[in-house]
Amino acid sequence: MAIVAGQPILAADLVNNINYYGTDTGSANAYAIAPTPAVTAYAAGQHFVFKAAHTNTGASTLNVSSLGTVAIKKGTAVVDVVAGDITAGEMIEVIYDGTYMQLVTPVPIAYSNGLSTASSGTQTIAHGLGKIPKKVKLTGSYWVNSSGLHMYLSIGAYDGTHQTNVWEEWDTNVSTGLPSYNQGTSTSYTINLAGATGVVTVDATNITITWTGSPSGSILWEAEG
Repeated sequence: MAIVAGQPILAADLVNNINYYGTDTGSANAYAIAPTPAVTAYAAGQHFVFKAAHTNTGASTLNVSSLGTVAIKKGTAVVDVVAGDITAGEMIEVIYDGTYMQLVTPVPIAYSNGLSTASSGTQTIAHGLGKIPKKVKLTGSYWVNSSGLHMYLSIGAYDGTHQTNVWEEWDTNVSTGLPSYNQGTSTSYTINLAGATGVVTVDATNITITWTGSPSGSILWEAEG
């Protein structure tokens, strides 16, 4: 039920439509509030608001009036919140759907980018988001012009689940002036640069590229979370 203009207000309508507020007395990932008056039972449609005392570092729960912990979920896919979705000092609103606390507060979008020089072995690039990025894009470029033009362009993308890569290579023979061209794709996240292949992995701190071969050139990186 819901409160409708011109219609009687039922007790259940009040229970399901009041915004219950409480001060967070829990910990990171385990939030707890004790509204006044106390909530005596969870009911689908209840709104809860609290000022987070901690920034979450992963999947989190909310415990209201010591009724028991309930997982906080987000989005139409109803998935766990991830590190940084709840930040200390932020006013957080959730709605109980009968099973989970659905996060209503918009999840902040963080973005960073930079330019790195490709280096052999294991290369780490600190993205600075403080959480696992939802999207990562690497654009590598390299060219030489000693015995003709030789240029690589490699672009890979990662959205937290799906990953793909496309690379292109151009060569111009200095004696004939004739160009040659190669390209390739991969469903694993790799980046190709100057004949070397780098396998890309991502965590809450770094973009890591493990190179096979000796890469040369520059990498423009972008991370969004």
